[in-house]
Amino acid sequence: MLNLKDFTEKYIAQVISLLNSVKEKEVASFFEEIKNTTTSGGRIYFIGNGGSASTCSHFANDLSRCEFEGAPVRAISLCENNSLITAIANDFGYENIFKLQLKRELSQKDLVVAVSVSGNSENLIKAIEYTNNRNINSFALLGSNGGKLQELVTSSIHINSGAEEFGPVEDIHLVLNHLISNYIRRNFT
Repeated sequence: MLNLKDFTEKYIAQVISLLNSVKEKEVASFFEEIKNTTTSGGRIYFIGNGGSASTCSHFANDLSRCEFEGAPVRAISLCENNSLITAIANDFGYENIFKLQLKRELSQKDLVVAVSVSGNSENLIKAIEYTNNRNINSFALLGSNGGKLQELVTSSIHINSGAEEFGPVEDIHLVLNHLISNYIRRNFT
């Protein structure tokens, strides 16, 4: 067992290592997707489970305070409506909680962003497959080995953490939220 000091140093070193692995090209691609979706009048839908669901809510909140040349970023977390989520899960299965929400809302101008460490959650996979069948752009913030989602999405930022290290990867996903939303606010809003 590591003492707290050693654990803290190891955890921080791991987060720094993962942060240093972020590819600027992938960040730029995500920024361009957000900008293009916004300026064309589209909405950005975030989907995720557990800690990634809270990242979706945080991302939607922060981006909703941004705009490009007067066009507001319309970011929505589909992780928020507990009544709707539990009704869909109860009536149609948890694997359909995002797909069925997207079915009601999605338009050709929109972007769907999946946030997942494993990249293998069935509800995210079904939602992205639905998005792909409609020829709508998708993006993912991923960890671990990228999972099935990495093969399905249009583009992604992949934090290659090897084993499923949820905490450090989720930390990096939040850093990416703050990096992108602060960049937009400081340069375009």
